[in-house]
Amino acid sequence: MDGGKSNDVNVAHTKAEKKLALKRIRDRRSQQAMRDRQKREILSLREQVAQLSQIVRDAGLAGGFSHDKDSQVDDSQSEDQQPDDSRLSPRHALASPHTQASTLLDTMEKRATDYIAELASRPGNDKVDAIWYSVAACAFAGSNAGYLVPHVYLAAIAPFSDNAEARRTILRRIKESLINGAFVYGDPRLLNAFYPLSEAIPDEESIDQVIVRDNVTNPYDLTARGEAYMERVFGADDMKRFTTVMDKFWPDLRKLIVNYCYGMYQSERSVLADVDTSRISLASLVTMDVPKQLSWHMRGFMNLGGTREELVNTLTIATTIVDLVGVKLQNTLPDIDETINCAKLV
Repeated sequence: MDGGKSNDVNVAHTKAEKKLALKRIRDRRSQQAMRDRQKREILSLREQVAQLSQIVRDAGLAGGFSHDKDSQVDDSQSEDQQPDDSRLSPRHALASPHTQASTLLDTMEKRATDYIAELASRPGNDKVDAIWYSVAACAFAGSNAGYLVPHVYLAAIAPFSDNAEARRTILRRIKESLINGAFVYGDPRLLNAFYPLSEAIPDEESIDQVIVRDNVTNPYDLTARGEAYMERVFGADDMKRFTTVMDKFWPDLRKLIVNYCYGMYQSERSVLADVDTSRISLASLVTMDVPKQLSWHMRGFMNLGGTREELVNTLTIATTIVDLVGVKLQNTLPDIDETINCAKLV
């Protein structure tokens, strides 16, 4: 009996030691991740400082200003006597950094619009139901660069100058993409994309006024539809664990996610296919820098019938746009092969 108790104690000690060792490993990894994140933030700040310093140097401000009488512009001088640009007073010179900053923004927008044009020119992307423009629109909106969404829209409708129905369909698909993406990046960024988009519509014939969910009178009637769609995306087991936690701790959150997000919006199939809506979620999640949720939807995309190639294409478009508009992601994207085989919802 005593020997049995001794063995039990030894086993308990061994388990405790293993648990403590695992905790130490997790703590070290967490600390290392924090240090890495801090290093990235410092490097980002250094890059911004260097960029601003270059603006100052280019504007001729690095050496400061001379405030003596000879350095000031005398309004009484004739045109022939006016100093050249190198003798501008501080009042005039201070405008230069703003000009330089504006130039940087113009350069960023030029790079973005060039990329949009390149996407539009790819084989198969001149179709009404092409998905590239929906993915790009949500990536720009999620990156808070909604002012670039009209460029996406105009590139998408360019092949259909003589087809008003096609232009309306493309607009409807972009709007449906943006409103689904808003469950990830929020209403403010949705509106920042919507208003410029509405101003870019070229003519009355191109306006789409279809109310996609006109038949929905009560979102609470869509519980079964929302649950069924979530099961398809995440799997029945994960879905059950997920909703069980919400039922216990936050029933209102369950209503929001199951009835509204998935029941009313994500599961709507009259405009976008399942895999299209899933790609919208992926692109939007990339911009929010939330790798855990992104991993859920990467696996969900495959569950809905998406391919690895399509997944790579979606993530590439989103990460390229994030980079083009200057959004700094603090986390790395989940490994594709590991994620689509192992990622769990909870």
